[in-house]
Amino acid sequence: MAVQAYAYWAFISYKHCDEIAARRLHAALETYRLPKRLVGLPGHFGATPPRLFPIFRDRDELAGSSNLSASIKTALDQSRSLIVICSRETLASHWVNEEIAYFRSLGRGDRIFAYLIDGEPADSFPAELTRDGVEPLAADARAQGDGMRGALLKLVAGIAGVPFDALRARDAQRRAARARASVAAAIAAIVCVAVTYIGLADAGAPIARGDAIRRDLDRYGFSVFRPVPSDAALRAQAASLREQYVQLVGRQGKSDAWFWGPGTHRDTWTAGQAASGALRPPWMPRDVQRAFVADIDASFVPGLLNAYGFQTSTHSFRISEPALWLATAMEEALGSRDLLTRTERARYRRELATVQHSTTHYGPAADGHWSTFPDQRDRNGYSTYAATVALLALLAARDAGTGWNGSYTSRDAYLRETAAWLTHECVVDRNDGFRPHCQPQPYAQEENYPGLTLQVYAELMRAERYGYLRVPKAQDNDVAAQLDHAVSEAQNGQLSGTTETKSQGSQNISFVVTPWAIECAAEYLMRLRTLHARRDVIAQYQRIIGDLLATSSKSLTDPSPDLFPRTETPFALADVERL
Repeated sequence: MAVQAYAYWAFISYKHCDEIAARRLHAALETYRLPKRLVGLPGHFGATPPRLFPIFRDRDELAGSSNLSASIKTALDQSRSLIVICSRETLASHWVNEEIAYFRSLGRGDRIFAYLIDGEPADSFPAELTRDGVEPLAADARAQGDGMRGALLKLVAGIAGVPFDALRARDAQRRAARARASVAAAIAAIVCVAVTYIGLADAGAPIARGDAIRRDLDRYGFSVFRPVPSDAALRAQAASLREQYVQLVGRQGKSDAWFWGPGTHRDTWTAGQAASGALRPPWMPRDVQRAFVADIDASFVPGLLNAYGFQTSTHSFRISEPALWLATAMEEALGSRDLLTRTERARYRRELATVQHSTTHYGPAADGHWSTFPDQRDRNGYSTYAATVALLALLAARDAGTGWNGSYTSRDAYLRETAAWLTHECVVDRNDGFRPHCQPQPYAQEENYPGLTLQVYAELMRAERYGYLRVPKAQDNDVAAQLDHAVSEAQNGQLSGTTETKSQGSQNISFVVTPWAIECAAEYLMRLRTLHARRDVIAQYQRIIGDLLATSSKSLTDPSPDLFPRTETPFALADVERL
C-alpha cells in the first residue's frame, strides 16, 4: 500500500474494560509534539511529522457504523501501526486477537506494538500477539516498568520511526525547559505579587510590615510613591517660601495692625521678635530689613529702657523677654556686613551693651536659669521661655562675633550654662510619649507646649553644632517624636502655621510652631549626617522638612492680616538654606 493511502498513524486495539486507558493513550498520542530537531528526519513512512495525528480508536471512530467488521478492517487497512493495550482482561479477548491477526495478514506484523498496563506479559498478551513465540516491542506503562511517560515515548518512537534514545533525550531536554519556564513563570508571579505588595506599602497602605518595608525602601533609595526631596529641592522650596514672605511683608506694610492685627500696637517685645526673624537671613531685601532697623531704633526713645530693661505696652513693669529679643535683633543687624552704616554700627554696639547689661537682673544664675521677672530666687519663678530666648540671643552674639557684657568669655560661659539648664529642665515625661516638660515656667502644673519644645530643641542642637554641649540621649530621641507629631498634625490639618497662645501668670505667650519645627528638623538632619545615620533615617527628615515647608507656605498665603505669628518664618528658612 502506498504511503499516501494511510489515513491513520496507528490503530488502538483494546478490550472494553480498558477504555479509560485507551482514551488516555489516544489523547496522549495525538497531542504529543515531537521535538523540533527530530521533525523532518527520515522515518518508516517518510519524513517524521510534528504530531502523530490522527490515531484510530474503534469505539470513537465506528460509533455509527452498521458493519463493524468491515469498518474495522478498513481502519486497519488505513493504519500504519497497531497498538494493543494489554491487561489481564485482554488475554481472553476474541476481537483483539482478530484485529491482530488481520493486521498481520496485511504484511505489517513488524508494526505491532504492545502497551502493557496490567499484569505480566504471559498473563496479559493475547495469543495472536505472541504467535510463533515472538513477542512484539512492548511499552510497559506499569510503575515498575517504563512508566506512563516512558511507555508513551516508546510508542511514539516506534510509530514515527525515530530512535528511542534520541527521542527520550530530546523529550527530557524539552521537559526540563518547560520546568524551567514553569519555575520562571511562578517566580515572575511571586515577584509580581511581591512588587504589588511593596508598592502598596510604599504608597502608605496600612498593611502588615508596611513600616518595615517603607524603611527598607528608603534605606536603599527605591521608593516610588514617596519621593524623597533632595537638599536642592528643599532649598528651592525654601526659596519659594522666602519670596512669599517678602511679598507678604510688602503687602502688609507698616500699619499699626502689622504685628497683632487690628486694634493692637507695636512695642519693644514684638518689634525685637519680628526684627530677629527678618534680620537673620542674608537674602531678605535691604529695604525690608531697614524698616525693621527703624523699629529697633524706635525702642530707644527716652523712658522705655532702664537698668531693668524695657517697658512694654502691655505691662507697667519690666520683664526679660523684650530686652532679650531686642538684643537678638541687634546682634543680627551687627552680623550683617552692609546693613548698618559705620555710625549706626558704633551706636548699636553702645546700645547693645546697655541692653545686655539690663539682662543681668534675669540671668543667668549660677545654675544657668533665667527668669521673666527680675532678681528671682524662687525656682518657681524660673522661666524656660526666658532661658530659650536668652540662648537664642547668645547664639546670635556668637554668630555676629560680639561678646556679652563686653566679654567673649562670659558669652561662651553663659551659653554653656543656659544650654545645660535647658537640657536639665526639659525632662522627657515617661508617661507622655511625645511631649517633654518644657513650659514657660517648668515647675507650674500646666500642659506642655510643643511650639516651645521645638524651639528649645532647635537651639540646643545649634549650640551642640557649635560645640557648647552634647544633647542628652533622651532628648535626642524625643526630637524625632516631637517632629513626627508636628508632621502628623500638619497632615491632619491641625497645624496651620500657627501659634499656641498660653496664659502664664499675668502674661499671654504665643509660641509659633511651624517655623521652629522646620528649624528643628533641619538641625536634626545636619546632626544625623554628622553621625552618619542610615539613608532611610535621613530620608525621613528630608520628607518632614518638605511637609513642614508646605504647611508654612499655606500659612503665608492665609489672608488673615495678623502677620506677627509668621515673623519667625525666616528662622526656619535660614537653616534649610544651609543644607
